[in-house]
Amino acid sequence: MFWKSISLAGLMVFAVSYLTGCGGSSASPSVHVTASAATVDGTGTVTLTATVTNDTGSDGVTWSVSGAASTTLTSSTTSSVTFTAPAATA
Repeated sequence: MFWKSISLAGLMVFAVSYLTGCGGSSASPSVHVTASAATVDGTGTVTLTATVTNDTGSDGVTWSVSGAASTTLTSSTTSSVTFTAPAATA
C-alpha cells in the first residue's frame, strides 16, 4: 500500500543538497526549512521555504527529491520550491 497522505515531518521529501558561497565567513551557514502544510495527500502540493543564515554569497539552496518515486519539484528558486506528491494507490 502506498501513502494516502505523506507526512512532511516524517518523510524527507527534499534534500538541501548544496549550499554555495560558504567561504569567507567565520560562522557556518545553516538552513531552516518550513512547509506550507504538515501533510500532503496524493498528487497534492506543498511549498517548502528555506531560510539560510550566514550565506555570505546569498546563494541560497538547491532542491532535490530523495527516496520517493513519481514526485515533482516545480517553481524552484534558491529559497523555495513546490513539491507535488505521488498519486495514492489503494
